[in-house]
Amino acid sequence: MGDWIGFWDSEHSIYVNARHRDVHYRTIADDIAGYVPSPSATVLDFGCGEALHADRVAAAANRLILVDAAPKVRAGLIARFAGHPKIEVRSPQEVVALPDRAIDLVVMNSVAQYLSSSQRDGLLALFRRLL
Repeated sequence: MGDWIGFWDSEHSIYVNARHRDVHYRTIADDIAGYVPSPSATVLDFGCGEALHADRVAAAANRLILVDAAPKVRAGLIARFAGHPKIEVRSPQEVVALPDRAIDLVVMNSVAQYLSSSQRDGLLALFRRLL
């Protein structure tokens, strides 16, 4: 597989088993929830992956925007959180359209290492505008 989005959009085996996968995502969600500044906050989780426990983050915030570049991952997120009033799923391109200062907390876990310097710089500029 030549590119990182393609890898994460495929069936991969980075987890030992289902419990490992569940604990991984639950731990991340609980850690993010601990950084939510207030119950009225809007949180952007950029490169969220499967975000199995995003509902835990949403419980601590007013709005949670899950962003992933992998189309199959996004489709899974949309199906998993359909009807959840606080969770929405967006592509990276859709995030660019958000208004200035629309976000209270940005989380980007395990994404920066896949980006070129110019891509990282562009994302950081976007995050500064959104915060």
